[in-house]
Amino acid sequence: MQRKKKKKYKPSIPYKEFVTNKKIIFIFIVFLVLSAFIGMKVMFFVSLFIVSNALLLTVDRYIDMPIDIEFSTLGAVLCTLTFGLKWGIFVGAASKIAATFYVGKIRADHLFMIFGYIGEAFLTSLLAPLNLNLIALGLTVNILYNIYIFIISKYIMGMRIFDIVGYGVSNLLFNLVLFAGFGKIIFGIMN
Repeated sequence: MQRKKKKKYKPSIPYKEFVTNKKIIFIFIVFLVLSAFIGMKVMFFVSLFIVSNALLLTVDRYIDMPIDIEFSTLGAVLCTLTFGLKWGIFVGAASKIAATFYVGKIRADHLFMIFGYIGEAFLTSLLAPLNLNLIALGLTVNILYNIYIFIISKYIMGMRIFDIVGYGVSNLLFNLVLFAGFGKIIFGIMN
């Protein structure tokens, strides 16, 4: 006796297959697990600074000019003040590492920049007891970072003065806008 073939069910309304991005789901699950151990607030702001810096530095792909705009300084300073030195160091280093891999441009000076952002976290923790206002603290740390980068760029990397000044001035002006315009607001939300 022959079996009857069952008709395959066809819905009356065509449906679209639910497409998932496994990387995003994995990152979300890791974020949830880590936030259970570390704290949701810390994980949120640490992730926010790292991701926003990586996205901001996509500008580097399209503009071939000596411009250095980044959220690493703001993140390192605010996370050091709010969550402590270890989180400031982590945000400073991880934001540059993530941006480097996201953009896909790995240069020799990126290692020096990572050490510079770690130095910003240390400087923030050293200068915090002086009770400087947030703008003065952020700009002091940023100016010292830019002096460090100037020395590295000039004497180790052998860059042209024009490029070094372009990077330094754009970085200082961008951080001035960040700290003066948004620093207190973000710091208030973080606390």
